[in-house]
Amino acid sequence: MTKEIRVIVKTLKTHDGKEFNAYTTYDKNNKRYKVKFTKAVKNPPEESCMVVFDSVHASVSEDAYGYVLWIEKIDEIRPYEKVDKVADIF
Repeated sequence: MTKEIRVIVKTLKTHDGKEFNAYTTYDKNNKRYKVKFTKAVKNPPEESCMVVFDSVHASVSEDAYGYVLWIEKIDEIRPYEKVDKVADIF
């Protein structure tokens, strides 16, 4: 089954100064998940976007800080359209 989720990308730094991207998403019940991509994914997103994938290529695990959504194959990355004005929302 094909799923589409919004992935939020934040660029963080290690103590050594190396930059890396951290990914998060929320489910329909507003539960937060870290998103991680396996080594098979050659093109992880660089900015917040909508990620389309097949649910057979994903799994959920739990670590000390919460739930982790593992994605092993991305079908499509779509831009996330951000709404800037309150008038555009309502």
